[in-house]
Amino acid sequence: GVWGPVLAGALAAAESAWTMQQLQLPMQALDSAAALAAKHTLSAPLDHLLSHLVTLTTIPSTPPSAVHTIAETLGSSPKAQSSLAALSKIAREYGDVVREGWSAIVAVVVVLHTAGLLSIHPDAPEPAPVPQRKSVGSDWQWLAGWADGNKDNGEQTAEAEGRSLVEECGIA
Repeated sequence: GVWGPVLAGALAAAESAWTMQQLQLPMQALDSAAALAAKHTLSAPLDHLLSHLVTLTTIPSTPPSAVHTIAETLGSSPKAQSSLAALSKIAREYGDVVREGWSAIVAVVVVLHTAGLLSIHPDAPEPAPVPQRKSVGSDWQWLAGWADGNKDNGEQTAEAEGRSLVEECGIA
């Protein structure tokens, strides 16, 4: 079929792009391909596209404990930003056609949730109370504080932009 070459070409162009301008055409092609596949209820191309978009976000390859790394990547990488936006659009608009691709979507949402980057909807029920954890030694507390204190303004800005992107995409 035509789906393999179309998706391979657009995904290769997206993978090699480094700026928003370079990403514009490949992301438009991927958006059009997703819309066409959904219109004809073809789940295989959407599933394939979603699995590749997830890798472009770099989110699943980053441990959830590295919340600052995830937020900074989303705040500073046009490729990660465009991929997350495309991923969330496909989930929202064409989710009823997606089959195996849901595992890719859920993987991203779980990492974002575990990293604390998702906000809770105002109408959501109150979560159960979290059990108290044992206190870690002062050496570990010092280390955690030291890691947070060494961010420069660029890292703080990138992290803030990454957090706002997650909310803007409607994932939060």
